[in-house]
Amino acid sequence: MNKSILSVLIANAIYAPYALADIYSTDSQSAEQDYFSALIDGTGGHVGAFFEKEDKKVYNEDGSLNGTNEYIENSLITGFLYQKDLPFSLNYSFKQIQNTWRNAEGTFTQKDDGFQLSTNLAYRHGFGNGLSTGLGWKTEIERSTRYQSNLKGDLDKDQHQFYTFLGYWNNDWRGGFYSELSYGLQDDTNELDSGDWGRKDTTYYKVMLKPYKNFGNFFVGVELYYEDKDTESKRSGQHLENFKEFYVEPEIAYQFDFGGRLFVKQRYTEKTTTQANGNEYFGTVNKTTIGYQHNIKDWMVGAEVELFNEDKEQDVGAGKVGSGNEEYNKLKLMAQYRF
Repeated sequence: MNKSILSVLIANAIYAPYALADIYSTDSQSAEQDYFSALIDGTGGHVGAFFEKEDKKVYNEDGSLNGTNEYIENSLITGFLYQKDLPFSLNYSFKQIQNTWRNAEGTFTQKDDGFQLSTNLAYRHGFGNGLSTGLGWKTEIERSTRYQSNLKGDLDKDQHQFYTFLGYWNNDWRGGFYSELSYGLQDDTNELDSGDWGRKDTTYYKVMLKPYKNFGNFFVGVELYYEDKDTESKRSGQHLENFKEFYVEPEIAYQFDFGGRLFVKQRYTEKTTTQANGNEYFGTVNKTTIGYQHNIKDWMVGAEVELFNEDKEQDVGAGKVGSGNEEYNKLKLMAQYRF
């Protein structure tokens, strides 16, 4: 069977269910056969799966353990699709998520168990000479059940993000940049919380710029990011908090001749949360990411390790003071089949 046809059928049968019948029709004059054959033969992308596990520890200001958190993502399917004659592409993922909290003694306090569906539909337009732009629409839908002591309730999250991007690549200089501006809306419902935070709306905007350059087999880039987010209660209409984040993340990577790619990223972040009552909470984050990807014919396999540390401070009316620390390590494993 044609590899492109097989791969597209695996990737969630994005085209009409009768396409396969048309492709293998014995009527060589069929216009439908010609159309669908050309459509699928011009389609590419990848399909695969990934696994992610994060182990977090939260400490009080005096260094004592406050609690632990374990977060797991297990994708059922993830992938990317494009059609060479159309200016659109689609990323998609359907995964199982589990989030578990325990106190310092190790006793279970809360657990979320559910599913997440995410998509990213992008339109691209090239101006020539390495310059391109486009528009995109990202969605993230989560449906989970929260278990808290002897209570059980639903958690719902619906997020939509609209963005535009501008990219440039200079083949002679072997460098360029990618930039993105986005606006997002998020609706959260927690059935176990009857207060203002139980139903909330969040709006935000993000700005990102990443210049980069290749030096032989080396890749060097730096990502600059800013986010401003406001949250309001759907129950009372009251403003709950404002969140601001800025980070700088340099990256260096090396492409091996045998198909492997090793990369290291180091992120420095400043975060500020201002609540409606005037209380302010601050976070300073250092995050190191080390990863390796390897190409094996039509497959790409990879692994990443993240090491995260956040020092926290707060100002609740008596000046800024330390309020503890969070640290976690995260493991990501992935495999993708390209077609």
